[in-house]
Amino acid sequence: MKRPRQHVMEDASGRLFASLLPGEWIVRTIPKDYGVDYEIELVDQGIVLGDRIWVQLKSTERTKRVVARWPIANRFPDLRSDGDGNITAEYIPYSLGMKEIAYVQRCHFPLLLVVVDLAAEDAYWLPIRDEVDLHHSDLNDRVPRRKSATLRIPLWNSLTEERKRNYSGLRWYALEPGRMYAFATLHHFFHEFQYEGRLSGYSIGDGHIDDGAEVELKRSLAIAREYCEEALKLDVLFGERGIDFFRADQIPVVNAPGLKWQLEHGARAAKKALHALDSNEYTFAGMSILLGRVQQAINLMSTAVSAYQGFKGRFLLTEQTVVWHHWSVQNGRINLQQQR
Repeated sequence: MKRPRQHVMEDASGRLFASLLPGEWIVRTIPKDYGVDYEIELVDQGIVLGDRIWVQLKSTERTKRVVARWPIANRFPDLRSDGDGNITAEYIPYSLGMKEIAYVQRCHFPLLLVVVDLAAEDAYWLPIRDEVDLHHSDLNDRVPRRKSATLRIPLWNSLTEERKRNYSGLRWYALEPGRMYAFATLHHFFHEFQYEGRLSGYSIGDGHIDDGAEVELKRSLAIAREYCEEALKLDVLFGERGIDFFRADQIPVVNAPGLKWQLEHGARAAKKALHALDSNEYTFAGMSILLGRVQQAINLMSTAVSAYQGFKGRFLLTEQTVVWHHWSVQNGRINLQQQR
């Protein structure tokens, strides 16, 4: 009896895929395949972290490569382009059936498509849900008679490149469930403050507040300070496992302070305002500035998840990501993919 070539390829792909991951990571095969082939649990320096990703593995002898182009010469004259004023990026097109896509959209965990290229001895990964939501939003409308959709896997999403970046992309998705919980906590702080605190509408003079509102303001500042300090304890957002563009004092390109910086300054402003109220040593202008900083920190708790969702596009093939990738290489900056 001759063994089917497809079975040989599947076994070879599984071995190659596992070999491209850190040796200490735990690779669990899912025996009954209903859309998930592997569960990967991350381990660092012998510590099992509890962070996981799930993988749908596909095998091919050799992947097809396609070049995508975007006309950017007029909008980004400082970026190098080809002779026609385009920037380019290669990707792997992969057709996925509608039943598989529907299953992924129902999953409440990060499910990645991994396509193993046996000839190249490499594997290429893609967050399926993010790709579908961004490039195939019509699929959520259940377009009739459509049997499949072609997903685009950027070549920079290769596991050999991931190894050079300490698997920052895979770590990003392994942390996503924990980050969603952390964002829910931030949102809770924001909404609770709307009921419990108030930082505007006071009649403030130099060294005094009219209508006996000082007690309410002090209480509001104490709550705001507590929420800012508790938010900063969310390690998957602002700690060692946090998001770099949240933790940065200054975010490159946009030249804006990171969320951690603003929360820290919000907490400090609340503390300084409380001290000023206790000593009656403040001016209208000075107190207004402090209250504005505190309010800004509180407001950012409600928008943090939107910023996070926007940066997730870096793992997909978009003009913005390609522009940033070219800009990073051209200017010798840390590539976007190297961030957590």
